[in-house]
Amino acid sequence: MDDSVRYQVFISSTFEDLVDERKIVIESLLSFGYMPSGMEMFPSTDSNQFEFIKMQIRSSDFVLVILKGRYGSGFTEKEYDFAESIDKPILVFVYEPFEKIPQDSLDSSDADRTRFREFRSKVKSSRLISTWSNPTDLISKVLLSLRNCSEEHPDIGWIRKSSTLDRSISDQLLEENMELRNKLSSLEEQSDGSDLLSLDDPIHFDFRYDGEIIPLDFTCSDFILTFRDNFTCGFYDNYLHQCVADWLKDSTGREFSDESVRTIKNAITIQLEALGVIRHVRGEYNSLIWYFNDTNYTKTLRSLALKRQ
Repeated sequence: MDDSVRYQVFISSTFEDLVDERKIVIESLLSFGYMPSGMEMFPSTDSNQFEFIKMQIRSSDFVLVILKGRYGSGFTEKEYDFAESIDKPILVFVYEPFEKIPQDSLDSSDADRTRFREFRSKVKSSRLISTWSNPTDLISKVLLSLRNCSEEHPDIGWIRKSSTLDRSISDQLLEENMELRNKLSSLEEQSDGSDLLSLDDPIHFDFRYDGEIIPLDFTCSDFILTFRDNFTCGFYDNYLHQCVADWLKDSTGREFSDESVRTIKNAITIQLEALGVIRHVRGEYNSLIWYFNDTNYTKTLRSLALKRQ
């Protein structure tokens, strides 16, 4: 694997029957420089669970599907189907021999056992798979498959800050960020903040969509209440961009262009940072991460809480 590139890998499987396998896969991926993503790393959130999972799959480079003997809640099949629908590279690992799986590692209901057999057959008939019989066998095949897949898809992945490509992107982002900071500083010098829109003041945008003007009205309070848990845990900017895109789609029933989504996202983050509600830090690979501003967190929550009449 190119040392200048890191790949994000989404791990899809049932949980209770594959706790040990998931653990060794995650640890091995980390030790080999991959960025694993899975339910172990998910924050607690009020948002629709599968919508959150879809965002994680979109932002990942590869999807690992690990099957043993359980269908579980059905999320593994939903994750597989979604990854396939967006043409995400999928690597499937199926336990063999199926007949030797202990009964306590199988679904308890006949209906779920039937669903699992159908899902297993669907996966095996639609793509090349790897079989595994123990955790060591699994992780060796996972790492080999990822290496081969990354060579087939050299255009994806997260680039180190030190690489030429990433420096140009990073410099562009830093330049845009500095320009926004300068504008913000200029506004702060001209104003004590009393003329800023509050969290509950309406914000209005008009967008042209297929020749039609689409009005969009919202408040920063709406946004904070929707994504409160994400800002508490740390909101990666690329993930925030996708969240805004999905939020706009849910609000209007239309898919906005990346440019329009970026306009809304920048307007919201500038407003919230100007109000002292959020702050930003730089993470690994110069990634931008948004957090609640600790000093104003309680004040913000109080402003959003219900008041006595």
